[in-house]
Amino acid sequence: MNNKLWYQTWLTELQFRLLQHDRLKHITINGVHPGYVYTDIWNLNKKSWVQIPLKFVISLFAIGSQQGSLAILHAATSQDAGPDVSKQGIGSGKGKGGGRYFNRIWEAEPMPHCLDRDCRMRVWRKVDEELGLEKKGLLKGLGEDPSAHPDPFINA
Repeated sequence: MNNKLWYQTWLTELQFRLLQHDRLKHITINGVHPGYVYTDIWNLNKKSWVQIPLKFVISLFAIGSQQGSLAILHAATSQDAGPDVSKQGIGSGKGKGGGRYFNRIWEAEPMPHCLDRDCRMRVWRKVDEELGLEKKGLLKGLGEDPSAHPDPFINA
């Protein structure tokens, strides 16, 4: 669960940074939790008496991968999940911009960590440290701290 939270925190910061650059602000990024999808992650490739009842219980609560993919498709194509014309300069006028969190196909309140700029900065730095994104040139133009800009994710 922490990985999903860190990912949403990081992508919220990424969206914030994209909005600070005229040539990148048209990009819209949202986080999607498709629900509990049965992906065979629990297939341990071991014949065990536990595996059969475990698969049965999982099948009762999980959705299929095709249904899970619909949540991602919705976030990628829905006008509501698209760019905010007033902030990004493009879009249909129906989009609310990026950095948002969708639980299946419904927008949901993100964890408070995603709205905490200090938390987002710590996650941003940690991801860069672990993956060496700046050294690889993957943060070019995004690595600097845009702290002089107002944070659109904080309701002032």
